[in-house]
Amino acid sequence: MSSAHLHKHNSYLLISVVFLRLKSVFYCDIVVGGRALDEGRCVAECAKGKYQSGGQCHLCDHTCATCLDAGPANCTSCDTGED
Repeated sequence: MSSAHLHKHNSYLLISVVFLRLKSVFYCDIVVGGRALDEGRCVAECAKGKYQSGGQCHLCDHTCATCLDAGPANCTSCDTGED
């Protein structure tokens, strides 16, 4: 397989992955109704330690146990390091 062909193939795979991710977010939010994509599943709300943004669940800042958005200024409770 030539270098140009391999580059084209890899670009196609990357575009496919991005499209599937966007399609999944759309499916959870619009088709299922107000749900977020979390690790490939549609969920009603994000798990503890995550926040919802753009139809997806994202990890809170490492200093937060729970949060409303990205960054330590958006913690609603702090991570004490104890489980």
